[in-house]
Amino acid sequence: MEQASEPRGMLQACALWRKQDRNGKTYYTGPMGGLQVFVFPNTKKEKQEQPDARIVIAQREFKKEGGPAGGEMFDGDTPGGGEGYEPGQDG
Repeated sequence: MEQASEPRGMLQACALWRKQDRNGKTYYTGPMGGLQVFVFPNTKKEKQEQPDARIVIAQREFKKEGGPAGGEMFDGDTPGGGEGYEPGQDG
């Protein structure tokens, strides 16, 4: 499969997949090395100046010993459940 070329001066950081949390809200996630990237839409946006989405990065957890090449990623709950999540908050 041929990959699309990136615009000049840009590099692809990772690929994201659309998922739904346990409340049915959509978010995007994908691996980036030993990290897991999450993109949550801002469902509370009221003004044009507010962001449309937030990016949250977490260390990846694995079911088996090993690293990104040797273990399976643990697909548990998303950090903070997605909506209204602020980095530094627990669940």
